[in-house]
Amino acid sequence: MHPQRGVLPTLLDVATHEQAHLAHDLHDGLGQQLTGLALFLRGLTNQIVRELPAHAEDLERVNDLVSKSIEDTRRLASGLSPIAVERAGLAGALTALAAQAKELYGLQVILAIDPLFHTPIETRVVSHLYRIVQEATSNVARHAHARRLTISVQITDTVLILTVADDGIGLTELPQVSDRTTGLGLRIMRYRAERIGGTFQIARRSPQGTAIRVSCPLRVDIDGLR
Repeated sequence: MHPQRGVLPTLLDVATHEQAHLAHDLHDGLGQQLTGLALFLRGLTNQIVRELPAHAEDLERVNDLVSKSIEDTRRLASGLSPIAVERAGLAGALTALAAQAKELYGLQVILAIDPLFHTPIETRVVSHLYRIVQEATSNVARHAHARRLTISVQITDTVLILTVADDGIGLTELPQVSDRTTGLGLRIMRYRAERIGGTFQIARRSPQGTAIRVSCPLRVDIDGLR
């Protein structure tokens, strides 16, 4: 067994707990503080504009920046929170992730996930699959120099197949794949797939790019897996 593999369950448990804690702090702490600041700033703006109308445009720009900070904080908190993923379902969470990838990274994300709208999937399976796509998208954005990302889902009576494919230079050809950052990310994705009774594959695409494929049963006794 790989020397780092045995510690993955513990690392994932700690990471999940810390992500949930951070999401709570962002939403209920920083998010609320920014909202209060926005309300105060809006009232102050109205007063200042009446006395110094020449500064109206600058103050409106400041208000817009604060509003965007609130939106970014809420979006970040939503992405970190497992509860947010559970509430939105896998389809909703992937749709939000696609919008975020376009805004943050400039990636054109194509979603082919219609089966998810018609098939119930266990909550813990949804969580693991979402985290796999989240990690894959981050890797593509940081290392693959891709312009387009396709997230697709196929479902049979008993099996779900999730594919994340890009048109970049190919993660499997990059030296970063073997380093501590991306290498650990790939191992975590593989572990998550195995945790839900599935398989994880990564392969080169033709003429270029990389495809990650996860296949798992729709009904999983996760607690019985080791």
